[in-house]
Amino acid sequence: MKLFLLAGLFVFFSSNLFAQKAYYVREDGQGSGLTWTDASGDLQAMINKASEGDSIFVAAGKYIPGRPADQVGLGTVNSTNRDNAFVLKKGVKIFGGFAATGNPSFSARNWTDNLCVLSGDIGEENDNTDNVYHVIISVDDDKATILDGFTISGGVAQEATPYHTTTVEGKQIATNHGGGMCNMASSPTLKNNIFNSNQAQGWGGAIYNANASSPDISYTEFTENAAFNGGAVFNNTSSSPAISHCTFKTNNAGSNGGAMDNELSSSPKITYCKFSENFATKNGGAMANYSHSSPQVTNSLFANNATYGSLNSVVVSGGGAMFNSYACLPIITNCTFSGNKVTFPDVHGGGGA
Repeated sequence: MKLFLLAGLFVFFSSNLFAQKAYYVREDGQGSGLTWTDASGDLQAMINKASEGDSIFVAAGKYIPGRPADQVGLGTVNSTNRDNAFVLKKGVKIFGGFAATGNPSFSARNWTDNLCVLSGDIGEENDNTDNVYHVIISVDDDKATILDGFTISGGVAQEATPYHTTTVEGKQIATNHGGGMCNMASSPTLKNNIFNSNQAQGWGGAIYNANASSPDISYTEFTENAAFNGGAVFNNTSSSPAISHCTFKTNNAGSNGGAMDNELSSSPKITYCKFSENFATKNGGAMANYSHSSPQVTNSLFANNATYGSLNSVVVSGGGAMFNSYACLPIITNCTFSGNKVTFPDVHGGGGA
């Protein structure tokens, strides 16, 4: 009996191991995606083809989303639709950083030298008025869904004219939040990425997390992203990501949270992160917390962040590094605050740190 059980277990685990496939993507690929020599050039098509547990290996190059987020299964590509986005798939692991030539191994992956750019610049180059609303969308994904080794840039989230939302896997996605990435009830793993030069007319220039979206974000850089609230990241409605070993630099918000805004019971856990040179027009040069949002911040640095406000106007500012309001009780442990400032503080004093 034991022999039969062991044999059955061997067959079970072997079948699961070999059921997991790898797909290969190169910028100029024209193939099936089953090998490097027959690589595909269509990242979304490989995501669609992959099953839970499969991996996708992406070589250095620039990739733009070619299908509307609510129609990613289309066989044809429309590279001019601002509703285009890369839509992740539950349990599928996507790794960038492979060399553009040869048959690179996983151990040779280098996302610093072999840049894999997911770009929202689908129209005229350097004209962001025709960029996609979101470069990436993730809905109902879990930690086994991985995006690792990419630069995400050029997403411009803004209210569509005429107004519309996009329905992805049953969830409505507003066009004006999350220029780089929009997570809706979704908690993927994001590692070794760069979010650069993404914008949002509303919330979360780089990433918008909503409806209990709590991704794991590590070893990731957020630079020069901008939004009305949450220049880099906006966590909303019980979204509490784990953020570690990340850098937030020169992000800005037209109102609150130059780097990050946490609202409506969103309490991220932040460790070993650096917030520098971020600014907000109103509150929280680096971070703003509202409405029962109490992040845990450990072993992190807040340096040279600022809120500016405006002299002789209704716009006042507070919290050069961090601003807390409406029952927010952040836990701050072993952190350094240096050189943060408030230019035009409010009547309560503003608070440089």
